[in-house]
Parts: sequence; C-alpha cells; structure tokens
Amino acid sequence: SSTKSWDPEVNVNEIVSSLSISHQGFGLSTTESGKAFVNMTFDGILGLAYPSLSEEKATPFFDSLMKEGLLEKHQFSVYLSRGSEFIFGGIDQSHYTGRINWIPVNYQSGFWQIALDSILVDGTEIACKGGCHGIIDTGTSLLLGPKYEMIKIEKAIGATPTHFGISEINCSELSNMPDVVFVINGIHYPLPPSAYTLKDKQVGCFSGFGYSFDGSWNLGDVFIREYYSIFDRENNQVGLAKAV
Repeated sequence: SSTKSWDPEVNVNEIVSSLSISHQGFGLSTTESGKAFVNMTFDGILGLAYPSLSEEKATPFFDSLMKEGLLEKHQFSVYLSRGSEFIFGGIDQSHYTGRINWIPVNYQSGFWQIALDSILVDGTEIACKGGCHGIIDTGTSLLLGPKYEMIKIEKAIGATPTHFGISEINCSELSNMPDVVFVINGIHYPLPPSAYTLKDKQVGCFSGFGYSFDGSWNLGDVFIREYYSIFDRENNQVGLAKAV
C-alpha cells in the first residue's frame, strides 16, 4: 500500500500519442511501501476501470477523453501477444482472427467484471462450478483465482507447488499437458500450455496461474495475451477474439 494525496488543484496537460487532454487531475503518491516502483520501469498507474473506483471521485483519464469528444468510439482495446498495443477509441483488425464475442459487464462493481460459466480441463468441469465472476484486468500479470480452485487446476496440469510461491512445470512436458478452457457466455476460450506456462532463465518453466488475495477470479495478462480484448464503455461490454 502507499500513502496518497489528492489535490484537485494539481492538474496537468496530458498527451498520449496524438490525444491531448487539458487539466487532467492526478493523484500524487507521497510515500510507497514495497518495491514495485523500485524494481519496475514504470513511474505510475493509468487506471482504466469505471469512475466509481476513482479516488476522491476524480475524473479518470478515459472519461476525460470521452467528455472532450476525442474518441470516435467510447472503447479501448488491448493487444499483448506479439508486442503490445493500446488503442483508445477503436480496434485494430490485424490483431485478431475470427469474430469478436461480446460479454456484458457488471459495471456496478467498478471493474470490468464478467460472468464465467465454468472452467474445464479435458472436458471436465474442474472449477467455477455453477458459474462465477471474473475481472478482465490488464494490470495483473498472472491469471488469479481462489486458492482451493487453483490447487485443482495446477494438479490437473501437472504443476508442482514450491516454497517460493510459484508452481514449477516440466518444460519438456508441455506437449503432453492439457488446455485449460474458460467458458464465457457459452463460448469456449482455451488456454494451451504455451499460454499458461511462463519461462525464466533462472527458475525454468512455471505456472502462470496464481492465488488471489480476496478469492476472486482475475483474468490478467496470461489470458489477454491469448485473446484480443476490447473494453466498450458505451455499451458496457467486453469483446474477446483470438489474438494473432
């Protein structure tokens, strides 16, 4: 956590690519615990959730874009597969194949929260039985879920928990490992072993699944790298298509 201050008089002119916003309010961090901003190369966080999550009811960046009429469409899209790209105001058709499937958002939560039907491994429902809710979140590197559910998934894919908080995967066994399939709005979204296995020179191969602190499902970058994601504020929906 960090100590934050919000001063409505602190405004800047913000320029992102060719989009320029005047008088965008900023929250300033005065002290920071942990080492996130020490070890990482970023200098701040650009929140793209709904305004209800904003500190001090400040107008978020994307809402400023909409209010100033700078966008052709009130949506942004995210591509994290071969390279990375954010598009404010539309989509890039070269980043996906097939159709876009649209899923309603429970925006009352403030997050980009959607309903999940179930999670399958080898055709068997292994988690999210009877349905659950998950958040599509670009700010989360892994794919997180309740610990008791993730333990079942890791066992099914053959991952071995360690004392370091990660689950190891045998790099030579990827071709024999199953897909983990997320069923969303009746559509199957498989994650193959190549998608949920992460590699590190020192650690080797390890699982891209992790435990959430609050027991929620969080479909982070592990999922988004596989599926081009469109966040539509005008219609309160998320679009998913197979990334290329």
